Amino acid sequence: MDTTAKFNLKQQSPPIQHRNLATLDLLRGLAAIGVVFFHAQKTWLRSENVEFSPSAAEIALLGHSSIAVQMLNHVWAYGFLGVSLFFVISGFCIHLRQVLQPGRLDLKSFAIARFARLYPLYVVMVFVGMITMGTKVGFGAEPVTVANFLGHLVLWPYFVSFGQSILGIIPAMWSLTVEVHFYLLYMLLFPLFRRIGISRCAICGLVIGIAYRAAWRFLHLDTANLPRIMEPHLFAPARFGEWLLGAWAAELYVSGQLTRGIWRGKNGLRIAVAAIVGIVGILLISRRFGWTRNGFEVPVAIGILVLICGLVGAESQGSKIAGGWFGQIARWLGDRSYSLYLVHFTVIGCTVEAYCRLAGVRNKDTLAATSTMMGLMVLAMAITLFVTEVTYRLIEKPSHKLGRRLRKRMETADTACPSIHAANYRESPHTL
Repeated sequence: MDTTAKFNLKQQSPPIQHRNLATLDLLRGLAAIGVVFFHAQKTWLRSENVEFSPSAAEIALLGHSSIAVQMLNHVWAYGFLGVSLFFVISGFCIHLRQVLQPGRLDLKSFAIARFARLYPLYVVMVFVGMITMGTKVGFGAEPVTVANFLGHLVLWPYFVSFGQSILGIIPAMWSLTVEVHFYLLYMLLFPLFRRIGISRCAICGLVIGIAYRAAWRFLHLDTANLPRIMEPHLFAPARFGEWLLGAWAAELYVSGQLTRGIWRGKNGLRIAVAAIVGIVGILLISRRFGWTRNGFEVPVAIGILVLICGLVGAESQGSKIAGGWFGQIARWLGDRSYSLYLVHFTVIGCTVEAYCRLAGVRNKDTLAATSTMMGLMVLAMAITLFVTEVTYRLIEKPSHKLGRRLRKRMETADTACPSIHAANYRESPHTL
């Protein structure tokens, strides 16, 4: 069956064995942890780059084992790829609901439901970020300005001077802005998806992304003083292909193509392992040729698509990918991935700042790659998990219920496929 055929997926359906796909919970949790590790690494090592050679401070702390240091830096420093993983998962979860309920996209219902789910916790963290940053640098000084604050409230956080941190208040929020732009593109282009098929649109999106990144690199647009939103990793049209890959995977799943053939059972697991090996290979090659993140985001996203298809295919045939205590932890992290993503940067920063003030440390950079800073990171991680649980229960979970109530109230008559119903799936609580 051709998945590009205008969402005509009623005739085939995968066998439903799970109320929700534990695979997506697992991947969402790992993506959130990856981003947390990335920011922890930058705080601990005080480094913006992926370093392959251990510094003197690292050797003093970890010993003269370059392999251990490099492995640690690799795992932590590439954690930002969790954002790409979130984007693909987002496309899967958001488009899955529409595939299961074919028909026109109710723009009003979609927009209000998304707003109710994402905005309450977001706006709380904007206020928290503004207060904590203002306490440190002073209210009125960049980035704690009225323009930047108002820009955050309307998800347009680009009112900072060129060279300043892109979001100023909480840098981790940039991907949420891109995600909301994805939603706008999805609503705008939905008739096109139905006409020519999501798979073709995904391929076109990837081509556009590659072309944009190539132009940015070879035309040296990074020196043209363009608006910050035009940077490839911030410009939603240049990354929309990654999101559409997840939407394509959702159609493959509903059509039954991930439950048979090469994706079935253990074959799916083998393909998933091969995808992980391929992603690692892409990262090693990118380092060898000096590619920046803009050079390998698209091929990594393709690897993530294969990884998701392999794991979903295996799980659909009964493979217990996320079972036992490991599965419980994965589901816990997956449910709270949005809260974890939004709170971790502030918690890490406040933990280090509080220690420096209490201990009389005037320059926290002197703590870089020391046992003290490593201890602070462990403490910050523990506090982050606690704050994550609090914000999830008090803010995020109620906002999810509100989003569901509003959507049910506003949706048109149920047009779900007779053999599949949307209740068998849990929509992503957030998609970074």
